[in-house]
Amino acid sequence: MSEMFKGKWQQQGPQQETILLWQAKSPDALYYDVFAEFALGWLDHPDIRIMQKDAAADSFCWVFEWRSTTFLLNYEEMSQSCWLSVTREPDQALLTQLLAWLNQY
Repeated sequence: MSEMFKGKWQQQGPQQETILLWQAKSPDALYYDVFAEFALGWLDHPDIRIMQKDAAADSFCWVFEWRSTTFLLNYEEMSQSCWLSVTREPDQALLTQLLAWLNQY
């Protein structure tokens, strides 16, 4: 991961609605124009398959697969927030495994 994007993923929320929230060390490090570079820094890996990349005026939602499970990587410019979530409630437990895997890098 680039020096520009120093930070870590942290688990947030109750078990049924858990997300992984990106905690940047510098509050202005992640913004709309560099999101693709940030996302590829995490998702450009042989264990991950990017399935879809959606962009709106002030947000992104990338859909990817890891260990046969579909995840969403979201970013919103207004709140400068970035988070990972699952698409199906039964997959919530895999967020903990994904957290451990991501924080290795």
